[in-house]
Amino acid sequence: MGKVTKKEMPIWAKLGHSKPVTRREFLGYGIIPFAASALVPGALGLLSPQAFAAECAAPSGSELVSFVTLNLSGGAGISSNFLPRLASGDLLPSYTKMGMGNNTGANALTTSSEFGVNSWATANGNAIGQMLVGIRANADAATLANTAVVALCVQSQDDTSNNKFDATGLVFKGGLVGSMIPNLGRQSSATGLNQQASLVNPPPPLIVRSYTDIANSIGYTRALQTSLSLPQRQKLAKLVGDLSTSQARKLASVNSVAGVQNLIECAGIKNVEIAAGAAVDPLANAEVSTRWGINAATAANNTQRVFAAMVYNGLLGQAGTVNLELGGYDYHDGSRTTGDTRDREAGVAIGRILDTARILGKKVMLYVTSDGSVVSDENAAPGANWTSDRGSAGMALMFFYNPAGRPATSGFQVGHYTTGQVADDKTPVGNSPELAAQAVFANWAKFNQNMALYTKVIPSGTLTGAVLDSVIKVA
Repeated sequence: MGKVTKKEMPIWAKLGHSKPVTRREFLGYGIIPFAASALVPGALGLLSPQAFAAECAAPSGSELVSFVTLNLSGGAGISSNFLPRLASGDLLPSYTKMGMGNNTGANALTTSSEFGVNSWATANGNAIGQMLVGIRANADAATLANTAVVALCVQSQDDTSNNKFDATGLVFKGGLVGSMIPNLGRQSSATGLNQQASLVNPPPPLIVRSYTDIANSIGYTRALQTSLSLPQRQKLAKLVGDLSTSQARKLASVNSVAGVQNLIECAGIKNVEIAAGAAVDPLANAEVSTRWGINAATAANNTQRVFAAMVYNGLLGQAGTVNLELGGYDYHDGSRTTGDTRDREAGVAIGRILDTARILGKKVMLYVTSDGSVVSDENAAPGANWTSDRGSAGMALMFFYNPAGRPATSGFQVGHYTTGQVADDKTPVGNSPELAAQAVFANWAKFNQNMALYTKVIPSGTLTGAVLDSVIKVA
């Protein structure tokens, strides 16, 4: 580095060196946010391409299905959009607590078919729940034709982050690792969502509040990959591997090319110039940007701009799992208006995610969750107002898109409801978000046509044998 004063010394030289911190410790225990590991791939993820592939990547020659979660934070009435049924497959005798009336006489429900399932509630030819309205307005007919949907009838706690619905740790351990970033999230939590992980925590997610968060992380990652030779990356890795825990935390503060340049110089790598490479930007694809309603003038922190970038990078494999979240779903304000607006917004997001997969020609599994659910006035007619929380009426949804054609399914719901208008807690997933998430992971493995991915992560547990077979609905 040459003789310099402490004031002139680069930040990385000031850090010094202490006990080693391995890549596995970085990722497995969350010593630093993955934002930093994205900035310094030679140190944390790319000691060599071979080492990275051996530890984390998918089996050679395979391309695992992208996995996106959309959490509707607050307790959305998902089961008041997608009609839950009895164990027999019949409609419930009544849906008076679910805002859909008593299902008799003039109030008898009809169903609308979408994704090959007649489970979207209508009355007098009009959709009752607005989720389907948003989906249809934002997904091409070819997208709808090539998508299957399956519901999970599962009770969950209302208004809390304690539900263990998150499956991204399982999917990551199963092999879905982005080429630049392992997972993206929206909340400052272990999962990037207002949900806890089922069984396995994912690596600390890159929390995306603005498009520039992705641009910086992926851009600097690319810059290092293209600027440094393999021996140089290994040298850089040794420097970072020698950092103490507290020093490693400081690494997360790097957010500029200058900071990365200082690190490289501290590693004794001279005369290397780097520049931040551009992340894969959805604005580069006119059809995708049109679908999300964004353009060059859209603010970097605009929700649609952020969601589009996260989904785009996930589908293209630069990011692994993608955790999106929409707030405002605690909508029991004595009206129907707020809930209808929020459900339609959820449908818009669902439609756009699925349609982006169509545009890019990629398979995707989309998992829609919420914390709890909602109850309506006891009203014989459909369209009653939302009045309170009711997690016993909870539901999650799995969407499977394949550009080659709609995936075959053996059923449209995991578990079922009772005549009391609640998810039956006697089914394998009925009273356990954690087991529901494991069922989701099992369906993701099956969608990949590789159940070894499931047994690799969950070698023994509740969902095995006939029970496991009963929760897998995608062929």
